[in-house]
Amino acid sequence: MNKNLRLKTLFAAMVIFGVFGLAKSSMAAALTLTHYPNHEDSSVSVEVNLNEIEQNYSPCCSQMGVVLSKVNGIFNSEQLSAHSRFINFPATKSTYDFAISNLEPDTNYEFCLNGLRTDGRSLDNFDCQTIRTASKKPSVAVILKNYDLDSEINNLITSWIGKVETKNSSLVVEEVNISAGTTSSQLYNLLAQKYQSENLRYIVMIGWDLPVPTITAWGQQYQSTMPYQSLSFDVTNNDNGLLNPSNSLNEVIISAIRPNNRAEMVSYFNRLIDYYNGNKTYEKSVFVANAMIPSESQLTQANFINQRYAESAVTYINGITSYSSTSEGNAFQGQYSNYLPNSYEIFILNAHGATTYHYPCGSTTCINSNFINNLHPNFLAMIAVSCNIGNFMTTGSPMASYIFDGSSLVGVSAETPLMDDGRIAKNVYGKFTGGNGIADSASGYGFTIIGDPFIKLSCDPNTDIGCVDTIPPAAPSGLSVL
Repeated sequence: MNKNLRLKTLFAAMVIFGVFGLAKSSMAAALTLTHYPNHEDSSVSVEVNLNEIEQNYSPCCSQMGVVLSKVNGIFNSEQLSAHSRFINFPATKSTYDFAISNLEPDTNYEFCLNGLRTDGRSLDNFDCQTIRTASKKPSVAVILKNYDLDSEINNLITSWIGKVETKNSSLVVEEVNISAGTTSSQLYNLLAQKYQSENLRYIVMIGWDLPVPTITAWGQQYQSTMPYQSLSFDVTNNDNGLLNPSNSLNEVIISAIRPNNRAEMVSYFNRLIDYYNGNKTYEKSVFVANAMIPSESQLTQANFINQRYAESAVTYINGITSYSSTSEGNAFQGQYSNYLPNSYEIFILNAHGATTYHYPCGSTTCINSNFINNLHPNFLAMIAVSCNIGNFMTTGSPMASYIFDGSSLVGVSAETPLMDDGRIAKNVYGKFTGGNGIADSASGYGFTIIGDPFIKLSCDPNTDIGCVDTIPPAAPSGLSVL
């Protein structure tokens, strides 16, 4: 064998046996990442092959999952749990497939396998794979118009959609008329089909007798749109083999426009249209009502001072040290009653509560829909993500009163119990004041938007950040019937 041939043979052997870093080539199929069809800018399909892991890491496994390791090469601990999935052991199959959504466009994401061997030894991040999401694509919004809307309201909705499309050139709006008797299962199937075939991101439900399913959360039953947020896989009726199999995948953003009565519906859409036309404005200010005890809240006035809002533009009230103190509750409610009727761009509420009221409670009442209605709230956007005051199918929902009983436009809240010490609220606030729409600012948490999900802060390009939609115009809207 001549010298050149020997060198070529040696080089081939080195490649085969991994001398040049390919020793883990047999592990390539253990973790596979691909773009999720029609959602390439925000979602990835993940496949975990336990047989491949077992062959290379025996004995394995008592725990195994996929974790987000890095974003654009930088470890991001805040996204670790939200974008992680773990298999429920003992495993029932060798291959697990699932989607991870709420990723940013044009971004490199490194996902790794992570787990424990059956002998207790740790398997730290290994077989890491990187995938880059696509550039931002036009998003689809489905407007669900219920059968109990009359012609005047439908005409107002049409006018509103026209304003939304003008302000959001990258948005594809599709209208669906919901017939009487439509079940939540039928609606889920329709939405799942749309999610599989197009870049569905927003779902807006308008009406009263809406087909909203009933779920069990925290040992109680609630009507909730959470099943509609998991459209790549039906977590409500199927088990994908992962831990916490019924957890929402938060793949789309649900919005509800369900005032107490017809007059409020008409008034609300007229108010929206006025806002889009520039005839309805709000003071460039922020109101923060922190009704949690200090040990449960991280919020301070300083958290909300930024380039848009100087210290003088941020009103902050607190003073609750005991939830059982009616004197503190009375004092807080007094301040609250003085400040809430004023005009604000943003209202932040951090308080415990339930589907029909929230704290603090005074000597006569907690803060409920009657209390709120008497104050006639007047803000552009509200962020109230702690607890479940956003269960809009409940009669007397506080969030419905905050948005529809006064002159307000939109709120972010939860339909089922959730505890936030202020960190989530601050994150949503930062994104919203940074130029994102209210729904996009709150995406990934499973919150419900009460009102128009496309609301953005008005912008002065000389002083304000963001608020520019640069995606090419989308296709015309469509109409279908369910």
